[in-house]
Amino acid sequence: MSDMRRSITALCLALVALCAMGSAMGEMPRGSFLQPYLCMKWDDARWQQEFASMREAGMDFVILMSTVTTDTAGVSRAIYPSAIEGVQPADEDVVEACLRNASRCGMKVMTGLNFDDRWWQLASGGMPLWLEPQLELGNKVAAEIVHRYGASYGDVMMGWYWVWEVEPSCCTNPVVLEVLTQALNVNLDCLHALTPGKPVMLSPFMNQATGTASECAAVWKHLLGEAHFADGDIFAPQDCIGSGYLTMDSVGEWFARLREVIPTKPAVRFWANLELFDQRTWASADMGRVKRQHDLVAESVDGYITFAYSHYISPWHKAEALHRAYCHYVTTGTLLDSPAPKAVTRAKYANGFVSWEHTSDNEWLLGYRVRRDGELVADMQLTRQGGCKCVLKAEQAGSYAITACDVWGRESSAVEVTVP
Repeated sequence: MSDMRRSITALCLALVALCAMGSAMGEMPRGSFLQPYLCMKWDDARWQQEFASMREAGMDFVILMSTVTTDTAGVSRAIYPSAIEGVQPADEDVVEACLRNASRCGMKVMTGLNFDDRWWQLASGGMPLWLEPQLELGNKVAAEIVHRYGASYGDVMMGWYWVWEVEPSCCTNPVVLEVLTQALNVNLDCLHALTPGKPVMLSPFMNQATGTASECAAVWKHLLGEAHFADGDIFAPQDCIGSGYLTMDSVGEWFARLREVIPTKPAVRFWANLELFDQRTWASADMGRVKRQHDLVAESVDGYITFAYSHYISPWHKAEALHRAYCHYVTTGTLLDSPAPKAVTRAKYANGFVSWEHTSDNEWLLGYRVRRDGELVADMQLTRQGGCKCVLKAEQAGSYAITACDVWGRESSAVEVTVP
C-alpha cells in the first residue's frame, strides 16, 4: 500500500471514529443568547475575541436579544439608529457591529425584535390586551433591520427571535390563549413574508409550581397547531434548571410531553435552551450540572442553545478554566477526570463575617460554595483575573459549611464554621 493510500485510509478511519463519537454524544449547543447591555460598548477587537471563543466552544450563531426595548414608563429605545416614530435611536449601532463581526469570522446572527418591560407586570394576570400593538412595532423593527442591513449582511442574518417569554399557566383561559395565538400571528405572518425561509424562534419558560407537564403541553399543542408557524421555525423552551422553575427530577418529563405535541406539518424544530446559571446566587453553572441538563432532555430534542455563554462561560467575562472545561465537554461529551479540590483552610468567624483562605493550587478551581444549615447562601466564583472573594457577611446564626468547587462540579470536603 502506498503512503498516500495509507494516509487516506487513516483519515477515513479517523472520520468514522469522529462520526461515531458525535453520534454517541448527540447534538451539542450551537448557539447562545447575547443580551445587548453586555456588548453595547464593544469595539471590533472585543467582538472578534468573543466570536473566536464561541467558535472554539462549538457555536456558529449568536442570538442578539431585543433590539428595541420599552421600559416601564413607556419609553422605547433601540440599540441601532432607528428612524421609527416613537423610538429613541442609539448613537452606537450594536446591530451592525454584531453583523459585521459575525460576517468576518463565519458566525450567523438570529436577531431579536422588540420587548416591553411591562410584560412582566401584566402577563401573570393574563395576556395583556396591549400586546398586539407591541407586535406591530416588532414588524416595523424587522422591516427596518432588513432595509438597513439586508443588502450587506443578508447571508449572516439567520432568522428572528420572538422575545416575549410565555409561561403556559397564564394561557389556560381559552380567551387568553386565543389572544396570544392571534398576537403571535401578527409577527409570524410578517416575518415569513419579509424573509422567506428564515426561521422564527421562540424560547418560553415553564414552572412546575403553577402547572403540570401535561397542562403545559396542551397549551403549546394549541399554539403550535393554530399559530402560523412555518417549516424550519424553532421551538426552544428554557429548561428552567437555572431559574429553579423545573428540577433535575422533573425536566425530562416536561420535555417528553412537549415532544409529543411538536407538529410535523409544519415541520417545527424542537430544541432545548440550557440555562448556564444558578438564579439563587446568579453564579455560573459547573459542567457537571450542564451535562446532566443536556442528558436529561436528549431523547426529546433535536438540538440545543444556551443562556448564555457570553454572560456565564466566556473567558473574557469569567474564569478562563470554565471556558476550557466547556470546550472539553462539547468536544468530547465527557467531563475531565481530575482530582477534587482541596478543602479550604483558616476558616473562621469574626466581627460578623465568615472568612477562609483562597486555594490557588488547582487549575480547574471554580470558586467556593457556602451553605448555612444545608442551604446554599453563596457561590463565590473566580474572576477573569483569577481572584476570588473569600469572605461572607454572616446574616444569620447557624452552621456555615464551606467547600471549594471545580469547574466539573466536584466539591472538596466541607469545613464548618459556627456563627452564634
